[in-house]
Amino acid sequence: MVNQEQNAGKLGKYHATRVHYLLHARDMLHLIVRMVNVYRFLNHLNGVFVINKMPLKILHVAAMPFPSIQGTQVYIEDLCSKQTESGKEVHLLTYHHGIKRHTPYSFFLHKLGDFPPYRSLKSGPSIEKIILDMRMVLAIRSLVRAIRPDIIHAHHYESLFASLIACKGKVPVVYHAHTLLEYELPYYFNFNVMKILSKIAGRFTDAFLPANADVCIAISPFIVSYLIGRGIETEKVFYVPPAIDPPMVNALVKSRGDLIPSWDFVYAGNLDSYQGLDVVLKGFSLLVRKHKRKVNFLVISDSDSAQFFRMAEKFSVRSFIHFEKHGSPESVFSRLRECRIALTPRKIPGGVPIKLLNYLHARLPVLASVHGCAGLVHEKEVMIFDSEEGFCYCALRLLKDEELRKNLSINGYNALKEKFSWEKSLEVLDSAYKIIF
Repeated sequence: MVNQEQNAGKLGKYHATRVHYLLHARDMLHLIVRMVNVYRFLNHLNGVFVINKMPLKILHVAAMPFPSIQGTQVYIEDLCSKQTESGKEVHLLTYHHGIKRHTPYSFFLHKLGDFPPYRSLKSGPSIEKIILDMRMVLAIRSLVRAIRPDIIHAHHYESLFASLIACKGKVPVVYHAHTLLEYELPYYFNFNVMKILSKIAGRFTDAFLPANADVCIAISPFIVSYLIGRGIETEKVFYVPPAIDPPMVNALVKSRGDLIPSWDFVYAGNLDSYQGLDVVLKGFSLLVRKHKRKVNFLVISDSDSAQFFRMAEKFSVRSFIHFEKHGSPESVFSRLRECRIALTPRKIPGGVPIKLLNYLHARLPVLASVHGCAGLVHEKEVMIFDSEEGFCYCALRLLKDEELRKNLSINGYNALKEKFSWEKSLEVLDSAYKIIF
């Protein structure tokens, strides 16, 4: 009897102890849940992109050759580097080909395999690029499994299309709009029927694809208004002005000193028809015929120059033009310091020519078209033209007025620092990322 009572007492103590520990475990679990909720709330308030002290992991997708001296690629490289410096883990996926580079990247670079054996750096549609873009889908899926990114940041429509197919809603997709196909695509075709069809296709793409992204980044206010006008929610579209960080530019500018410029005008960029160089050549022709003014024009480009020179022959200005291959960014800035006036004659609206930012960094006065001025102020920060006659008038003023050139170079550089800084761009970009979480 005594043993039974002792056993019952022990059993009662065992159950009581068990219940005590269960209640204690329940209380601890509730405490942990509360702590996690507080942690999430504080992260939300502070906009801190860390979970268990892990950095935000971003997979940039750029369906294009890389590295390249073209403006978009230069900007993307700088963006990835700056985000890495800010503490994020940054990966970039690109085509397999590009120019040679010997210095390492601060971010993780992933490339497609070398198939098809395509080497062109030229912009615009092609059969080979369609194959490469289909391969991008498989590469994105593989990288998503391997690195588990928090965000996919897609540049241009090819990258957005591949990312949406690859992810199927599993990873948030940010679309970075560098241009609008409605305006750019027709310039890659020669026949009117194809121009009309490509404009329709571009308009449909501009309206449909960005609407499927979680957030849209636009490099100009024009693109912001365009996307909102196509039905995308205002809170999903962010204006993030582009910025670049040119190598050694300050040293090159300081070394200019009292150097007498060798060239009146300079253009550094590709020779695609949407760049508006036909207007420049017509304007130079007017300078010669009406004002008997000859000019020296330096063109720096890796594009095929045959068609450009045929146009120059047509307008009787071929003898004024000196053509050079692009070379390294350092060599280009070295050449810019030998020039009086820089040109951005872009024909299509929407984008911001990265070459414009390069010119402003080099402290050059800029003569720009309406669509190539990036919203800068006429006769204060840049000179703006809207026709070949307007180009001729502005060019003549700039050639004659050294004080005007000096003021434009100073005010243009100040506008660059105020409107196109990395500090401002990264701040807005982080705000765009926040709404995803």
